[in-house]
Amino acid sequence: MWTNKNPWPKNHTSTKGGGVMRSNFNFQRKFIASGNICVYLNDCATKRLPTTPMMVFIHGMWGSARVFEFWLRYADEMNIPAAAFDLRGHGNSRCTNGGLGHAGILDYVADANEVVNTFGKCYLVGHSMGALIARKVATENSNVLKVVSVTSAPEAGLDMMLAPSVLLKMMAPRYLSAMLFKKEFTLTAEDAEELMGNTLSNEDLEHMLRETNLESGRAARDITMQVHVDKLQIKSLVIGAGRDNITRIGIQDRIARRHGSEISYTNSGHMIPLDTQVNESVFMRITKFLGNSQN
Repeated sequence: MWTNKNPWPKNHTSTKGGGVMRSNFNFQRKFIASGNICVYLNDCATKRLPTTPMMVFIHGMWGSARVFEFWLRYADEMNIPAAAFDLRGHGNSRCTNGGLGHAGILDYVADANEVVNTFGKCYLVGHSMGALIARKVATENSNVLKVVSVTSAPEAGLDMMLAPSVLLKMMAPRYLSAMLFKKEFTLTAEDAEELMGNTLSNEDLEHMLRETNLESGRAARDITMQVHVDKLQIKSLVIGAGRDNITRIGIQDRIARRHGSEISYTNSGHMIPLDTQVNESVFMRITKFLGNSQN
């Protein structure tokens, strides 16, 4: 059993009320890595003491920091310093060395390491591909205190790939050519809704589609071929979704067993951070896990 020994004061109240929170993504921006990586800070992060760990969110494929708008605001309400950033070639982060299509998972890992080293002690919360990146960074960077994987992409050694429906779709010429020839690509709206938006309300689905970015064909190939991640030596939490059409519950179970992680489930689809039916309760689960830190 874990206890809610939270390092941040708990005074959270919902911003949704009877409806759905929709507002401008107007967080303070900070550029690092010679101006290439754009980081967004919630209000609490701008006043953070150096000794207070930063909660850092890492987005998944076709995403950006904007996926974490709700969680950045929930963190503010709980006086939690939090930040999200755009991986190279996404959102407002620039991509060099051949363009986005040539960016691989290890390039994204380098971006995340830059962010972690900028802030010092951090808790990493990754979604989808971002969860895979978070675990990879956590095995390399001693500034990472704990890591949370939300509907995570798989890594090498799990003997389980992405859902067959995903692999079949990735064989379509538009996707296969992007992976083979390192091109930028995005999902069709129909595929995005089927794979990622299957449990979202109409408004949340529109939000997701509006924020969809181009993605790297090389990064998609890296995930398909699987990326090696050493076993975590720090505490970790895995969150799976019972109706996830991309990274099934079985994948999350195996990730948790491999790393000795705590695991929780929610009856939603892949896009938990944008799903207003569950994202607040999942965020509360995350903060309780991080609050059980002895660091």
